[in-house]
Amino acid sequence: MRKILTLLLVVSMAGSPFVVFAQQEASNWVFGVGGGLDFSCSTPQFYSTPFDGLEGGAVISSADGDLLFFTDGNVVWSRDYQIMPNGHDLGGLCAGYGNYASSSQSALIIPHPGESNLYYIFTTDCTEDGFAAGLRYSVVDLSLNGGMGDVTQKNKPLVANTEEKVAAVFQSNGKDVWVLTHGVQSNKFYAFSITSAGLNTTPIISSIGQSHPGGRGYMKFSPDGQRLAVACFLYGYNNDGIPLELFKFNISTGQVTSDFVIPTGTEVIYGVSFSPNGRVLYTSCAWGCSGSLIQQYNLDAGTPQQIYDQRYTIRDTYVQGGMQLANDGKLYFLSTNSTKVEEYLGVIMYPDKTGNACEQISNYVELPCWTGVTYGVPNFIESYFREQVTNGNCTQKNESFVENFDFGISSDCHTRSVFFDNKSSVIDAELSRPTLFYSWLINFGDGAIHWSRVPEDATHTYATPGTYTVTLSVSSAGCVIYSMQQLVTIGAPSPKFSYKQDCKTLAVNFNNLTSEQGEAYTLHWDFGDNSIDNTSDAKNPTHKYAIPGKYAVTLTATNDCGSSSTQMEFQVYEPLSVSLGPDTAFCFETDYILKVARQPKASYRWSTGDTWIDIKVTTPGEYSVIASRDGCVVSDVIQLKYEDCDLCSTVVKDLQLGSDTTICETDLIHLGVDKSVKGEFLWSNSQTEHGIDVTEAGKYWLTLIQGNCQTSDTVTVDIRDCTVCDVFIPNVFTPNIDSKNDVFAVDVRCEHYAFRLTIYNRWGDKLITVYEPSWNGRIGNEFVSPGIYYYAVQYSFTGPQSRVITHQKKGWLHVVR
Repeated sequence: MRKILTLLLVVSMAGSPFVVFAQQEASNWVFGVGGGLDFSCSTPQFYSTPFDGLEGGAVISSADGDLLFFTDGNVVWSRDYQIMPNGHDLGGLCAGYGNYASSSQSALIIPHPGESNLYYIFTTDCTEDGFAAGLRYSVVDLSLNGGMGDVTQKNKPLVANTEEKVAAVFQSNGKDVWVLTHGVQSNKFYAFSITSAGLNTTPIISSIGQSHPGGRGYMKFSPDGQRLAVACFLYGYNNDGIPLELFKFNISTGQVTSDFVIPTGTEVIYGVSFSPNGRVLYTSCAWGCSGSLIQQYNLDAGTPQQIYDQRYTIRDTYVQGGMQLANDGKLYFLSTNSTKVEEYLGVIMYPDKTGNACEQISNYVELPCWTGVTYGVPNFIESYFREQVTNGNCTQKNESFVENFDFGISSDCHTRSVFFDNKSSVIDAELSRPTLFYSWLINFGDGAIHWSRVPEDATHTYATPGTYTVTLSVSSAGCVIYSMQQLVTIGAPSPKFSYKQDCKTLAVNFNNLTSEQGEAYTLHWDFGDNSIDNTSDAKNPTHKYAIPGKYAVTLTATNDCGSSSTQMEFQVYEPLSVSLGPDTAFCFETDYILKVARQPKASYRWSTGDTWIDIKVTTPGEYSVIASRDGCVVSDVIQLKYEDCDLCSTVVKDLQLGSDTTICETDLIHLGVDKSVKGEFLWSNSQTEHGIDVTEAGKYWLTLIQGNCQTSDTVTVDIRDCTVCDVFIPNVFTPNIDSKNDVFAVDVRCEHYAFRLTIYNRWGDKLITVYEPSWNGRIGNEFVSPGIYYYAVQYSFTGPQSRVITHQKKGWLHVVR
């Protein structure tokens, strides 16, 4: 037995502790027409059940999450999908709706708090019956019927004239249960207590809220039991409902007290559900809606009007019907949109969050098309969903009640009658569905059909000879689940065949397609080439022709009713082949042509992607071609390499990258050869292009390979800071014509222009300006006197990106004689 993690929560409410134990009794769902969901997997897994309910229903699982039994309010099915003994007519049948279980919350299953094998089933009557049966209960004992259960008490009345509503929540001890319903044309709530002593049939009555004119719509507790939401309308049209009501509930006393009414505009509320924390309320529409939508109300938003004004609307094409929390903490809803092909289980991923943070997904679980999605979701004790529960017992259940699907045919060609042997089978429980059934249809191919409720054999007589396609199909809820076809021949057989030529020979394989059903027949082949073995009686013969050409093949089929023949003319081709020849070499300066011989009806594809019979090759490597025809495929591969050319090109011989050079720090230099040069290129930085851009100092080399010729060249690139141009200016010179230091020479150590030198005396008077980097110490023809003088030097040079940079230098100089 698996160990179950038990969660214990204690919350103070109305002076009493509220104890909630983690539950797995809601791990299985039943809904719609034949639908079941297993919540023990990470994503709910669909399986098929015999459940059939237009609206509500109920299901109960064990503490370990294993299915125990379920009901639509009228019929009880055990876990083996069989109807329990005494399991009919529980009180939820809607006579006014064609004896169909049709009530918003048609049923609710409550475990007996003191007897582990006993369960209560509460049922409600429908609007169409005038709510006459009211709230009733039955008792199931699972210790009986081999552990499958037996209904020991049935259809016991509790309250007459109650709505299509029944809800439940744990009492403050987390074990006993309150079961609540509401009267019709009144404002009375009826709360029944179930303890270890059993069901107390005397209710706690609370007269509070609006008088209810009708009975449709859901009533739900918040998972903590503190709040109660009630939707109510009569027909769902002309706004015949009442605004959505919220009440407070005392889980210790069973009393319902006033809370407030939320305005609901013109929408008719059908489904209601609280979020797990009870602070967010969701409502949905079922029919008479202005649009498929879910409304989200933040109950912490303030006054009832503020709650309504701040509502968040989730519009969805597929939302119409009830909503229900699940073990995984998510809120699920169903679709009844009859115009779409797919049916989905939609979900609110994070129902505790408000606005679009709740994250609605319409197509969360795709349901099989043969599952009829209706309006209802299963009804549970809402306390099960106070905390998220996962049992981890994910198992694959049945997806369909059809176990086997197959049929056989035998016929008499003289009488033109055929016997159809339906070998299909179904799970026995399928027959226990009260209204849902599969349609088994045999279409004999001549307009005649045979319909049955279960798989049946059938006999049919054809009016005229011929070959007919017989189809067996099974459908449910208007959806074809399986379909299978076979051919049957009545009278003389109608021969058919196909053929396929062998890829590499003139042999042809023939395949007989004559119907194999019905009377036995013999075959005779005439291959049409007048050879010794020109004929054959084999079923699927192979014939080898001597030469290619056109041939007419005749197939004759014979049975007791006669013979018939068919003839087909076809072409026998030369064997499919392709050859690229031996591996070879070519000069890099000459393009090489690869070519194959064209063959009739053949297509070609090269490894280059080309589809011609020839391609032009410019580089060595491996090349392949595939030839195909009528499903035949052949291929060949060739290796190409460079050979020694008579002369290597001048480029290879004279490869030069240029002289060593210096560039500015922010500049780049392009090194390389012209793009018209053929060959393979390998640079010192591993690049393989014709040229590279250099921005860093270093030695760069290029190796150029042309065929078996190769050469290399290297260039050195230096980097300097082009924003700096140093200058040397002496501070002493002796203009005495002794050829030693006779000139004041300014040494500008970069390429420059616009040079200007100005000399000043010690009082700042300008003496002379020269435009070259030297001064001979004269003003006119006279030497200046010895002493201290001042100079100003200005010059310009070109910096990065051709910018003009101008420098100025000032200082003093000493003239000595």
